[in-house]
Amino acid sequence: MSDKTRLDPERVQRESKRLSEAGDRFSEALNTLRATLAQHEGCWGEDDIGKGFAQKYEKPAEQAVDNSESAREGVDEAAGKLRGGGRDLDQTDRDSAARVRGAGQQ
Repeated sequence: MSDKTRLDPERVQRESKRLSEAGDRFSEALNTLRATLAQHEGCWGEDDIGKGFAQKYEKPAEQAVDNSESAREGVDEAAGKLRGGGRDLDQTDRDSAARVRGAGQQ
């Protein structure tokens, strides 16, 4: 196990931004999916086959979209925590270094 922790604050910020951008792209794809699903809502018809399809399709499709929304929210949350955690760790390191320098001057 390593006895050192290293952090590149600028890289953490860059990577958290990339993660956030990936979440944005996922959001756009999810919006496209929603629009496409809405556009084709009920296209399976009202006959017995169409009703049977709707009965097996609609609820799972809705759940898939809801779960995808939850995943997108998780990506946004992870990006924010990564960004904040990187800032906090960097600030803690700077504060600790200042205390060490100050202790040596006493």
